[in-house]
Amino acid sequence: MKESIQKAIIIYKEGKSMMRSAAETGASFQGLQYQLRKLGLTRSAKEAAHKSYTEGSLKEALNLYENGKSLNEVNRLTNVSKYTLRQEIKRLKISKKKIVKHDPLLEKSIDLYKSGLSSIKVIEITGIGIGKLATSLKKRGLTRSNKINSRKYNVNHDFFNKIDNEYKAYWLGFIYADGYVSKRKETEKKLGIALGIKDICHLETFKKHINATYPINIYKSKSFGGVEIEYCRLLMSSGQLFDNLVAKGVFEKKTFILKFPDESIVPKELQNHFIRGYFDGDGSFKKNNNFYAFDLCGTKEFLLKCQEILGKQAKLQKRHKDDKNNFSFSIGGRRQAKKAGDYLYENATVYLDRKYTRYKEMCF
Repeated sequence: MKESIQKAIIIYKEGKSMMRSAAETGASFQGLQYQLRKLGLTRSAKEAAHKSYTEGSLKEALNLYENGKSLNEVNRLTNVSKYTLRQEIKRLKISKKKIVKHDPLLEKSIDLYKSGLSSIKVIEITGIGIGKLATSLKKRGLTRSNKINSRKYNVNHDFFNKIDNEYKAYWLGFIYADGYVSKRKETEKKLGIALGIKDICHLETFKKHINATYPINIYKSKSFGGVEIEYCRLLMSSGQLFDNLVAKGVFEKKTFILKFPDESIVPKELQNHFIRGYFDGDGSFKKNNNFYAFDLCGTKEFLLKCQEILGKQAKLQKRHKDDKNNFSFSIGGRRQAKKAGDYLYENATVYLDRKYTRYKEMCF
């Protein structure tokens, strides 16, 4: 085989036409055609019309397609025809790589779901489509069981881990007085607070401080005298809140067994906030004409410690004619009642408004 024919075959294989390959190398057109047919390298007229590319450009074109470019885009960038691309893609069984586009809304939704919110709550917050969210969660292996996913609401489960600021001390005291914990079994631990409807805003404040999304529900019931009363309740499910509160003295059916927490639970510098919280639940400023009094009720042990901290001794009175550990004491006189209030409200930013208003009346 002549050298010119060998060079022409190489150029032809790179994509040039038979005529151009022969012309560029000085080879005989008929001789080239004969050798190409003999080697089985001839192309159809359609292929010849489309194959004006090199092996390098074809490789680049296929790589662009695999990485997400359309046939039109690849053709425009490399001049490799769409016909040739289709043939090569089919022959090599090439498929496009899936390109994951950054979706801020989707990522935010997934982060919220991972934080513990249900998919329904996530959809309410972000407005993302339920199908899109469900598909993405499944692909990432993040779907939760129905039991776990049924937790519709969220709360700061770590809030009472350590009593180290005013809010935590105040709300621990308030729960000592007006809150409760309950447990049916190890997986059903709850914290609840029920108040008269007039104090619903105070429950909203607690929700804000503890980052809770649980609803405050309103109920109606009848008192012993048959009078209909309205009250509100916040009830939250949290094993961690339950365990931390029990460790800090909030027991189930605690009314007659409460003891004042020691300084390892409530540091001395936070005791006034703790007592103010308890006072807002089980205390009052009483007023009769010009006479004021500071009243507090609870167990004997709890009240004696409160008197010690307030620096004021007063006689404990049984609240009812029974043998239960339920007492009260009163500090009478405007000056003495105000002194107790001064201690409670020192550096205070959270309190029950109606009791703070009565305290301010004593200051004038």
